[in-house]
Amino acid sequence: MDINAKKIKSLLPAIAFTAVLIVMVCLSFLPAIRKPGGDASAAAYAMRTDEEALRVLGCCRVKTCTERFETTLSGTVKARVFGIPYTQNITGMRAVDCDDFTEKSESASAVAKAAVCREKNADGFFVSRGTYKKNKFVYSGKEKIDRETYVDRYGSPNTDLVKYDLDGAIISATALGNNRYRYVLDPHRATELSRNEVRSLLGGKSYPDYKSVEFILHCDGEYPTAVTVKEKFRVDKFGGVDCTLEYTEKFKFDLLPECETIAKI
Repeated sequence: MDINAKKIKSLLPAIAFTAVLIVMVCLSFLPAIRKPGGDASAAAYAMRTDEEALRVLGCCRVKTCTERFETTLSGTVKARVFGIPYTQNITGMRAVDCDDFTEKSESASAVAKAAVCREKNADGFFVSRGTYKKNKFVYSGKEKIDRETYVDRYGSPNTDLVKYDLDGAIISATALGNNRYRYVLDPHRATELSRNEVRSLLGGKSYPDYKSVEFILHCDGEYPTAVTVKEKFRVDKFGGVDCTLEYTEKFKFDLLPECETIAKI
């Protein structure tokens, strides 16, 4: 056996350990899956749950929790108010660095225009409102609030892959092919805190009643490239209005140079 072969053989245990470690880190981010009621068979449950989809979800969440990233968001909210179809365009962005973040949400139509910017840094949580002037939103001075107030208004800080609470909320996970994965969530459990934002923005006292929530994850290896979300919910306005929210959020990571490796052997 030559010297190079001996070196490779001696490195195999370390390589194997590194591979196992990476897999375990990914699995640690996997959310628990809510199992269906007693009438559903174990076989039917297994068919609805794709282990590959769960593994990819966990690994993508590792990236959003450990690396800096930015996103852009665009979509629509559609509803019928007094029988008249209504569409509200929405746009937004996020810049996330561990627990620190800046998030903007802007919505505009011929009927209504609103915007809010949220931020968390070493000095605390800040919120500012946007006013629509000359075809763009202009933001006012920042209001400093504590974490409890922030969560009550807007839910948990949106620093993860999606704004939903995934722990125990995934009903089904399916690999669609072409690096796409679909996740159907328990609409009430997943939105337990994120619904606070809708209540605050509508200026009401009651929470929206979510009927369905799902998202499709697009990825490149273990990095998310986009998430497409669809929600259906009812708000207590004008006697009750059914809404459908659809948006796509695109991700861009602040990647390290290729010469910097995770581990050196």
